[in-house]
Amino acid sequence: MIIDIIENIFNCNDYNLKEMSVQLENMTLYLFEPQEHLNKQEYFLLLEFIDTSNEEVNKLIEEYAQVLFENIISSGKVKQYFEKNCTLIFCVNEKFIDRTTILSIEENLYNFKKNVIVYNDAELNDLRGYLSAHEVSCLNNREIKSIINERGGESFINFKNLSASISNYYSLTLKLFLKIPFLVYTTEEKELINLDSQISMQLSRHQNIILQNILDSDIEWSGDDVHEKISNIWNIKND
Repeated sequence: MIIDIIENIFNCNDYNLKEMSVQLENMTLYLFEPQEHLNKQEYFLLLEFIDTSNEEVNKLIEEYAQVLFENIISSGKVKQYFEKNCTLIFCVNEKFIDRTTILSIEENLYNFKKNVIVYNDAELNDLRGYLSAHEVSCLNNREIKSIINERGGESFINFKNLSASISNYYSLTLKLFLKIPFLVYTTEEKELINLDSQISMQLSRHQNIILQNILDSDIEWSGDDVHEKISNIWNIKND
């Protein structure tokens, strides 16, 4: 089940699992809240059906969301802002859902904001194999960004060009990154090249003098005295 991997992501990004007595048949669910030092007022409810169908998934909109919402509020385990700021992250194998249902769930904001993570068996198995082979035990934001940036960005370019035919650890990692709101992509700061210094290093001493003369000059390159102007810059005596 993919929900175990997502649980790891929450644990490794400073979110605490809330103990809950609320359960629904044929469903696994976890409720997470941020640790105090994050200074965030939000909850995330992770949900995955153990075995389901597209018809069962449709009930998520019509029945399950409302039941979950009411039961969690009445449990006394959440703070007041749960009602206004809880995101439901629904995980489902693609063989159990169609695109129309996905859109219906995500566009329905009643009770919860809803993000649907759709995966297939090949992606899940490949991601598990990748994490095991690379000994990745904690999927924090930095580790996920490292996977996305691997091979100097070549993996992302390959995915961008072949996304329709790729079902592996990389495609699933990107889905997780896009659907879990607190995961943030930050660019790495790189020291800018000193272009002037690079140019100067490639020129001889005499060439550097000429370059500086050109940069310091305020010459209008027009008229009949162009030859004389160039000669002056190059320190060439006119005959």
